[in-house]
Amino acid sequence: MLLEFSRRFLEWLDTARLEAKTKTYYRDGWRLLKATTIVGMRLDQVTSDVVETLQFSSSSSGANCALRTLRRMLHKGEEWKLIRQAPKVKLMKEYGRSLRLDDEAERRLLAGAAACN
Repeated sequence: MLLEFSRRFLEWLDTARLEAKTKTYYRDGWRLLKATTIVGMRLDQVTSDVVETLQFSSSSSGANCALRTLRRMLHKGEEWKLIRQAPKVKLMKEYGRSLRLDDEAERRLLAGAAACN
């Protein structure tokens, strides 16, 4: 089960030579994954089709955090000979900012907001 495997993965994460931010990223990804139905599945039952049906309450960047974590977990499962082959995990499309405020635009926006009270 993925939930049982997560204990081993998180133990590995504690001892792995990874950057602190990477470890935090994977822990956050697991927190998002843990809220889905996939945690009750066996590792060999997790397929690309199953992964594509996952729904996350966070933004697409948060969903991609969970998907990257799942991808890393499945590849570790393959490396540890728990599954034969890890499925491909496609990430969601992320959209960047379409507008960035400069100092002048921010001042006008704050003045307008103050005028509205």
